[in-house]
Formats: sequence, C-alpha cells, structure tokens
Amino acid sequence: GLLLCALLLGLACSLGFYVHVRNVLEEEVQDKAKLILSQVDSVQHYVRDVLRPAMYERLPSAFVIQAMSSSYITRAVMAPMNERHEGATFRRVAVGARNPAYEADGNEQELIQYFRDHGQQELWQGYRMLNGEKYYLMVRPVRFEQECMYCHGQPQDAPAELIKLYGNRGFGKKPGDIAGVDFVGISVHGSVGRVEGTIFTYLALFGLVVLLVFFSANVLFRVLVVNNLKRLNSVFRRNITDAEGSALLHKLEQGDEIEELVEGMEQMGEHLFEARGQLQNYAENLRLMVDERTDALRLEVEARRADVHLFVRLLEDMYKEMHIGPSSLHLQ
Repeated sequence: GLLLCALLLGLACSLGFYVHVRNVLEEEVQDKAKLILSQVDSVQHYVRDVLRPAMYERLPSAFVIQAMSSSYITRAVMAPMNERHEGATFRRVAVGARNPAYEADGNEQELIQYFRDHGQQELWQGYRMLNGEKYYLMVRPVRFEQECMYCHGQPQDAPAELIKLYGNRGFGKKPGDIAGVDFVGISVHGSVGRVEGTIFTYLALFGLVVLLVFFSANVLFRVLVVNNLKRLNSVFRRNITDAEGSALLHKLEQGDEIEELVEGMEQMGEHLFEARGQLQNYAENLRLMVDERTDALRLEVEARRADVHLFVRLLEDMYKEMHIGPSSLHLQ
C-alpha cells in the first residue's frame, strides 16, 4: 500500500512538475523570440525613419543599399547571431526574393502561404523540426507598403544600383501584398534535455526520500506493533499451557506480515473463546455433577450402613446362640 501510494504520488508530482517546467520553458523562449523581433523592429524603424531620409538628403540621386535598405541592414545586423549557432536564428525571407540567398525554403513557404490564406493573421508560433532539432518558432508576415514600391514596384522606377546588383528580381509587387516573413527560431533541444535531466534528478531524490520513508515506517511498525505483539505473545505463553494454544503461539511467532499476524490472533481468539465456553459449561454443570456425586455417595453410605447393620445382627444372633446353647445342655 505504501509503495502504491508512493508511486502514484511520484507520478502525479513528476507530471505536474514537468508540465510546469515546460510552461516556464515555453514562456522563456516566447520572451526571447519577442525580444529578437523587438530588436529587428528597432533596427528597421531606425533605418526607415532616420538613416534612409538622412542618406536621401546627402545623396538624393544615389541608392546605397548598405545604408538605405531596411531588409539588407536587418539581415546584416542579425547575421552574427546566426553564425554563432547559440540556439537562436533569424531569417527574413520571401518567395521570389531579390537576393537568392534569402529565398524561402519549404517550411518558410508553407508559413508564407498560411499568412496569405489568413490575411488578418499577424503572428504564428509553434514547434517545428529544423535540421533534426526541435525549434520554437515565432513568425510574422512582411507586408509591402507604399514606400516599398520605389524598390519593389516597377523596374523602370527602381534605383539603377539595385538592377545592376540583382537584375530584374524582386519587382512587380503591390502595396498590401505579403512579401515574406520574419522568421525567429529558438532551439529547445538543449532546454528540453535540461528539463528532462531536472525531472530525472527530481525522481532520483524522490526515490531516495521514499526509501527513507519506507525505512522509517518499517522501524515505527516494528517498535509500535511488532514489539507489542511479541509482548502479547509472551503474556499468552505464560498463561497458556495446553498443546493447542502452544502450537498457535508458535505459528503466530513465525509470521511477519499483517495478514499472518491477524490470522494468528483470530485463531488464538477462537481458541480462547472455546476454552471459555468449556469453562462456562463446566461451571454451569458443576452443581449437577456435585449433586449426582452426592447422591451416589449417599447410596453407597446407605448400602454400607445396611451391611454394617446386617453384620451386627449376625454377631448378636451368634452371641445369643453361643450363650443359650450351653445353658440348655447343663439343665438337662
């Protein structure tokens, strides 16, 4: 019973602890992904609101992609994070991307199509397997705005530097179109491993505690139950001398399980009950037995008394005959 309770308690606690830790892990990776997207937003807003207008003021007829393209600058800023392989990755990809290096792969095309099918959806998050590892993904759509048409509208309106660099790729877009996605992935493979290690450590500690509890329960059981039962057996042994009672006591001393002890105590109780019944029956029949014995003794006494009277009469008759007989002979 203790083992079953311990197993159920351990499983319930482990499951609850695992669910709690997984929720904490998910909240942490969500916060980390949101932080990365916030950093991307900060870079893009700076490029659009500060850097690009300043460059147009100084170079009104030129387009410097390294200082005026928000996508290019964002990828350049985030590239060191991807190169360090520290469990986080950022990609800004599109279908028919201007730079072939940022063409969407299968998973990313699926997510882009998801946003195109759900036009009002602004965020997707969940778990995906990437390169054999489990990642938590936070993905948002990238929509073309009117200011994007200068570089992504018609080729004849675009800066010559872009056409010279990439050719006619990436044109023909319209405001409101979903160009691609900002893709943030946080590896949870190592985190899940740490969670599992923590769970195993917790289970090991729980098992150690259970062993200590079992040992303590065994000691308490022996002190509070077994020793008292042995003392009760010694009391029985001092007061029970018949063969059947001694055999039951020997059987009771051999048992070490509760069921065996209870069975032995029940048998001993039945034996004592039978002995009590025999004593009660003997006490109830004692008067009748005494009366029967008294009647038998009275009859025997009367019989002996009759024999004595007969013997006395015989002696008297013999005595009379012995004295009357000689007298008669002398007279004659």
